Amino acid sequence: MHLKSVALLLVVALCGAAQAVAPKALAGPPSEFASHRIPDPSVGLLTSDTAMFMMVLSADGEQDTPKFEQVLMADSTTTVALAVFSPLLSQLQLSLTDPSGAAVDLEKIGVKTNFVASDDDEVNSKLTGNVYKLDNPMKGKYVFTATAPGLTQTTLRAAMPPKSTAAEQGFVLLYNDSPDDIATHLTHYDALVGHQVGLNTRMFDSVVHGPLVRGVVPAALRDVITTAELDVVYPDGHIEKTPMHDDGLHFDGEANDGAYGAQITPTVGGKYVLQAVLSGTNTAGQFQRTTQHFLQVEAPTISLTGASSASLHPLQGRVNLNVGVQDADPSKSYRVYAEVQGRNVFTGKATEVAWVSTITSSTSVRGKQSLTAELDLAWLARAQSVGPLTLQNVYVQDANSMVPVSQAASMLVAMPADVARTINSTVHAMLASGYKGEISKTMRQGHPPAYLTAPRNATNSGKLILLHGYCAKQNPFLERASDFTDALYFLDASQARPTDDFAKLVVEFAEKQGLTSYGLAGHSQGGMVSLHTLNFYHTGLDNAVGNRKIQTLASPFHGNSAIGAADTAQNVFGEGCGSLNSLSVDGAALWLSGITAETIAQLNYYYTQYDKGGLFGIGYCSMAMDLFLDKPNDGATENKRATLTGGTNRGLTLGQCHVKELNWPASFLDSSRNQEINANAAR
Repeated sequence: MHLKSVALLLVVALCGAAQAVAPKALAGPPSEFASHRIPDPSVGLLTSDTAMFMMVLSADGEQDTPKFEQVLMADSTTTVALAVFSPLLSQLQLSLTDPSGAAVDLEKIGVKTNFVASDDDEVNSKLTGNVYKLDNPMKGKYVFTATAPGLTQTTLRAAMPPKSTAAEQGFVLLYNDSPDDIATHLTHYDALVGHQVGLNTRMFDSVVHGPLVRGVVPAALRDVITTAELDVVYPDGHIEKTPMHDDGLHFDGEANDGAYGAQITPTVGGKYVLQAVLSGTNTAGQFQRTTQHFLQVEAPTISLTGASSASLHPLQGRVNLNVGVQDADPSKSYRVYAEVQGRNVFTGKATEVAWVSTITSSTSVRGKQSLTAELDLAWLARAQSVGPLTLQNVYVQDANSMVPVSQAASMLVAMPADVARTINSTVHAMLASGYKGEISKTMRQGHPPAYLTAPRNATNSGKLILLHGYCAKQNPFLERASDFTDALYFLDASQARPTDDFAKLVVEFAEKQGLTSYGLAGHSQGGMVSLHTLNFYHTGLDNAVGNRKIQTLASPFHGNSAIGAADTAQNVFGEGCGSLNSLSVDGAALWLSGITAETIAQLNYYYTQYDKGGLFGIGYCSMAMDLFLDKPNDGATENKRATLTGGTNRGLTLGQCHVKELNWPASFLDSSRNQEINANAAR
């Protein structure tokens, strides 16, 4: 049998029952509080030198030819490019006139391209478009026109792909090589039905400002924006447009400071795209810019009651902190976070003790719905503190979207007498024994289940599990299966699987194989899943022996700035698996708030990018994606979002792309790197 067939059988021929996935009881010192609080939305800042316009062909009469026309403003004399994407592209007649009124020969300069919306080459191949680079562009007004000869309004709709959910027939992208860029960020991260959320936007000079720093919003250019609009694509595909204001009343900062804002109040949960649309006049002339933010809105089906209690944990030296909730769905997983405050045993003053967090489902504690975290009493001894305890900065996230669904500034922990006695006696005994505040693994992570503490043996250890990325139809590492030894190839084909659900499937897969010790190596989202698994769950990954427990390739740890556009492309073409909040820049920021520095320190990551040359002279993996993504990139993952401070950078390779069928070979085909991953993998 062929090696690939054998590997695939390892994925699908599972036997035996998996253990329940055991979450870690995470905790850390007060010095880490800031890293784990809900981040400010400014960390999700998107910038762009492009403008995206939805293409709707319409006609006055049923028998008239459908037509779309769009004014495109060029404010660059160095490079201007136009990209057109439509499933009907072969049936459309396209034309472009320059500011002098002369026709541009689009057929002569057009280059075919594809939108990279997933890790599935087949899906990407169907997201077709053309890119047109304008040599020696003129500043001013270009007019783009698309007509559908031979089609009527009725036949136009029928010609669209059957799975297309968009009212539009495509989209047009305008790129200007200009120092003046748009910058936008969400105004809130608690994106819930009935809660306001919106965008803050501005124009800024990227040359004057210099390299952007995460979480720092560039100063706005004043008096350059003439119109600002928020276009919102709702879950059902309809679009609503709202003016943006610079009046100090719309989450825009001070009045007349050059920053604009607008907000919406979602009435239904689901996937939204928020687009800021700016036009105005800069020193080079008239401009147009847009950004697209992907937004997951959750229904507020769980809320903190403001009450909490402590109870004794079955294991000595630990207590449960039961955070009261109501309306929780017991079938869903949530991440709960809180900062514990106690009272100093010597002064009685309020003292910060530790943060606690876990992924869990709601349970009944003394007849009340609760999300339960754990606290090792050594944290209280380390802070020389006892009760009464207070929980500060409490929040709950949906474990899949990581959207904060409920928050509370403070809650007093109700403490039965037996719990108070246990805390007091344990803390005083530890201090009397000379405890100096050393932090142990069990303080950080809790206790693993018994089946993971069994002695290591040859039958339940020694494997490397290789993970694919988002929406992949096959495991990419199978392309070079001979590069790996003692490896298993996980496959969850053609799925848009949230990172937490993805991680649970990986753990269940390993446990059904009987493994109590293994390493993980992941491509794209598979790398994020590897980090998530090590961080949140007790698994055989913790028992792995060797140099590197987790290794990743081309993983967008800080998200992907084109997810909003990718969602639009998938809706228009009716192809793909759907978009994930955890792969957006904002969703990734919320996800990373739960990842500990201790976990990141065990990360080993590789990333790649295009080499020199190509349409714009600086290289590309995908001409289409280069118009959307920050440069440099590998056609899907941007370099600036592929690294994590505190992890080990194993190297950037030039001349490799994210998937196959791009301008350079796919990164997972590099046998030299694959063999390095294999040789260094812990198992």
